[in-house]
Amino acid sequence: MIQYRLVRRGSSLPTAVSSLCVKAPRSDTRPLGNASRTLLFDIHRLDWCEELLDLFDVPRGCLPDVVASDAGGMETVATGSFPVLAIAAVAADSHAALYGLNCIRAGTAKATYGTGTSVMAGTGTERRKSSSGLATTIAWLRGNGSPTFALEGNIVSSGATLEWLARLLGLPDASHVQRLAASVPDSGGVRVVAGFVGLGAPHWQPHARGRITGLTFASGPRELARAAMESIAFQVTELVAALDDDLEQPIDELRVDGGASWNDTLMQFQADLLDCAVVRSDAADAAALGVAFLAGLRVGIFENEHAIAELPRRGERFDPRMSSTERAELLGSWREVVLGATAAARVEAIT
Repeated sequence: MIQYRLVRRGSSLPTAVSSLCVKAPRSDTRPLGNASRTLLFDIHRLDWCEELLDLFDVPRGCLPDVVASDAGGMETVATGSFPVLAIAAVAADSHAALYGLNCIRAGTAKATYGTGTSVMAGTGTERRKSSSGLATTIAWLRGNGSPTFALEGNIVSSGATLEWLARLLGLPDASHVQRLAASVPDSGGVRVVAGFVGLGAPHWQPHARGRITGLTFASGPRELARAAMESIAFQVTELVAALDDDLEQPIDELRVDGGASWNDTLMQFQADLLDCAVVRSDAADAAALGVAFLAGLRVGIFENEHAIAELPRRGERFDPRMSSTERAELLGSWREVVLGATAAARVEAIT
């Protein structure tokens, strides 16, 4: 593993990003986008929130100064034959993926399919407050300009659902669940609500628990695998619908990365539910690509963001094939089972 240290030294305590980027246990800077993820940062004033610091008894002096995403000031620590290199930019995973997938223009959003799934769309320099259960966050800050904001929703369990089912069925790993899912055209009416540790955005129901509905004697491992896989697409569709409402315009292209995005069956079903194109990145890691773009802008490899947008990109496109009638029936059945799960969660919360 490559280790890093800050060139500047201070008396601040280590933070999540410094534990990844800094060899020494002390650092005195933190990129703005990363700082906004701590829940201690005021994204309106662009500084640490004194009210929250008092609430959680965090001394202000322990926190690092906040800098631009491309502020630099770091370098690698020489390890073996690996030389010392300057680090020109640092960005949080989801934010960097948004940049790497070039989700700059209105109407584009990204979904990163991992253990959970992050769905995010940029809002430019406008700081939008969601009315649909999404979080407002700072995506990045370049140089001395204004920060770029974003709306984001996070799904708690997506890839983790497939891993759970693999263990339940005695399969080696989640890829075998995906192959089972692809072996049938649909779930036979089975639905899986992946509330293993509650439901995240847009429901925010920590008391919700997982549910499997629609079972019949005809249901088997293949239908259950299909339902588990489809649950990921249903949840992403909910978040894209929330983005549509908050942005007051439809998302016409979802750009995707992450492990499960390589599942053609899932991506086609995702496009069908969304009724818009899903474009899969050919980059192995869109987050790494995004932070490389930010660094490239800082050091002059790219003249401007337009130059990045014009770079040739490869990736597979999935266009919707499903009829509007079938789509409406599927989404209606999903809303029904989720409503049952969230209603039960509200009852549990007050008993």
